[in-house]
Amino acid sequence: MKGSPLLRALIAFVLIALAGVPLWKLTRADATVAAPVHVEAAAASVTLRLTFSAAPEKAEVLHLGKVVWTDGTRATDVTKTVALAYPKEGVDLTVNVAWLTEVEGAVRLRLTDPDGEEHDQTVWGRGKIEEVVTFP
Repeated sequence: MKGSPLLRALIAFVLIALAGVPLWKLTRADATVAAPVHVEAAAASVTLRLTFSAAPEKAEVLHLGKVVWTDGTRATDVTKTVALAYPKEGVDLTVNVAWLTEVEGAVRLRLTDPDGEEHDQTVWGRGKIEEVVTFP
């Protein structure tokens, strides 16, 4: 082996530094990256039908944390048309139902989307239900 060890170390350091320049350019934070654009879905009229196995003491449906439907009539079958932001991915509705006793109960939710398709979900609980239901 010929050559100075100090010279070989210096050449190795220069080669590693040159290889690091493209790696640094690829991994550094760049301020030119645009943030994703969030498009709010337009409000659409949807029909929501709730069928209870037993008359509830209280029932409400929330969308994005806002109450879109509440009922205290203690009816077992209720239909209402509500305005919701309905994106193409679907909606998440929070269903809160309370019965007078600790009886096991169910609520069937049927949602007719803006395109006219009906979606059906059933939720079970004992005494009360606090559930998020997703409709496509």
